[in-house]
Amino acid sequence: MAKNKDFPYLKKFTKHRFQQVFKRVLWDQKLSYGAKIYAFALLTVPPQTKVKFKKMAYKLRTDPSQISRWKKQLEEANIHIRSMDKLIDLSH
Repeated sequence: MAKNKDFPYLKKFTKHRFQQVFKRVLWDQKLSYGAKIYAFALLTVPPQTKVKFKKMAYKLRTDPSQISRWKKQLEEANIHIRSMDKLIDLSH
């Protein structure tokens, strides 16, 4: 019989606030797949970095106007992940 191996289960390895945002983005049926990917990409940006449309568009392989549309979808769904500015002034 195989041993039970622990796997990174979302509820076990994340804080409650992250779980709430993650689930809200994941299960919102009004958001397009692109808006969901953009939201999850924002969750990976460190708080001491400023988010730039051009750089985010390059990483997601799309144009900045598409990023603006996804941002608008998130705002209409009342999902606020972070602003585009630095959240804290600490260095990396």
